[in-house]
Amino acid sequence: MIPEKKDGIVIFTNSDNGQDLIDDVFISWEEYETGTVPQQYYTNNKIRNNVLDISLVIGVLLGAYVVFFIVKVKKGRRVFISKQEKKSLAKLSIRLVIPLFIGVVWCFLFYGFDVASIMSYGFKWITCLIIIWATVLFVSGLFPKMRGIDKI
Repeated sequence: MIPEKKDGIVIFTNSDNGQDLIDDVFISWEEYETGTVPQQYYTNNKIRNNVLDISLVIGVLLGAYVVFFIVKVKKGRRVFISKQEKKSLAKLSIRLVIPLFIGVVWCFLFYGFDVASIMSYGFKWITCLIIIWATVLFVSGLFPKMRGIDKI
């Protein structure tokens, strides 16, 4: 609100996902009213670009891991746990529990608490990618490496 001009703005969104939109509209309105871009625009833009870069790197690494995993499954270097002769229950538990634990803790921290409110500027992409990573690691835990096969 600018009392001197008797002007103001109200922005509504229908979820917590609208924080980036609110910031963009407010900054555009403030630039229109005052003729200058507020300093927070540059900070917000830098944060968004950094988060986008981090998300891109995580996504590319995830894609590469999935491709290599699929290639190893197709070549028979990894097989479903029930098809292996020697099954180590301890190793299977670790391979399945750790990614499951990471995914559950991440979900609980960022969606169970009100920490999700800091997740504007694209942090939700990072959260989604980490949850997908945990899921992929869980699935790959069901396909341990075959023993006694030459490596690629």
